[in-house]
Amino acid sequence: LAAEAYFAGQYDRVLALLEDVETARDREQLAHYHLFRAAALYSLYLIADRPDPELLSGAEENVRHCLEASADFEPPADAFSPRFIHFFREQSLLSSRERASHETQGAQAPVPSSRVPGR
Repeated sequence: LAAEAYFAGQYDRVLALLEDVETARDREQLAHYHLFRAAALYSLYLIADRPDPELLSGAEENVRHCLEASADFEPPADAFSPRFIHFFREQSLLSSRERASHETQGAQAPVPSSRVPGR
């Protein structure tokens, strides 16, 4: 139903239908759940009379959740607009850079206080 609503341009209805994440039964379904939420929020952001940063940040957050559910997930190019595909890939790139940054920071060993100058 949410996919039908999205392709019919009923973006508010998509969000209403996908209010409860508990309906997702597996990681693939969870990825699609967040994909359609991201696409609906992004579409609402684009068509709004005034840019609403909450819509954009909601779309970004749902892309991140989509990628958490399925790291190599890619929206089908034949089903979504090139603009949304670009947005999704951009968020995917940012998300992977953040993950790499956190992994690098976590991998650094702390310097023992006895070896820090002035201690």
